[in-house]
Formats: sequence, C-alpha cells, structure tokens
Amino acid sequence: DLQSRRIQLPPRELQALRMQITSEVEAEFEEKIGHFEQQVSAEKRRISELQQQMRQQQSAANTREQKLAEEIADLRSGMKDKESAWKRERDELQALADRTVLAESRESLLETK
Repeated sequence: DLQSRRIQLPPRELQALRMQITSEVEAEFEEKIGHFEQQVSAEKRRISELQQQMRQQQSAANTREQKLAEEIADLRSGMKDKESAWKRERDELQALADRTVLAESRESLLETK
C-alpha cells in the first residue's frame, strides 16, 4: 500500500526538496520558453524574407508588364504606320492604274480616228 510506504521528511528537508523541484521545473520551463522564442524569432525572419521576395517578384512582374505594354504600343503604332503606308501605296497604284487606263483609252481613240 502506498500510504504505508510514505516517507516522512522533516519539514526543513521537505521544504528544501520542494524548492529544488520548483527550481528544476522553472529552469526546464524557462529553457522551453527560450527555445520557443527562438523558433518564433526564426519564423518571423523567414516571413520577413518571404515578404521581401514577394515584393521583389511583384516589382519584377510589374516591370515586365510595363515593358510588354510598351512593346504592344510600339507594335500597334508600327502597324498603323505600315497600314498608312500600304494605303498610300495602294492609292498611288490605283491612280497609276487609272492613268494607264486613260492613256490606253486615249491611244485607242486616237487610233480609231
């Protein structure tokens, strides 16, 4: 029976044993708290690093997006310039064709006279 096996310690020894146990428990608790605080600190640093990486990636993405937008604008402008040039060339060719038809018609009329 446990009750019959109990050791009776003098009050001073009992108090000293309680203080020793309390001290050991507190030391272990403080060690665990210190370890946990180190983990929290490491995680905070990791989060900060990840946030910095995200900001850098977002900045790079924004730069790429801006460059693509500029390239698209340049391409559209170039297309408009080419389209205008093609229209001018078409109009010039049409005018040349019209003059050629007129010249041929005149020649034909002159030949028939």
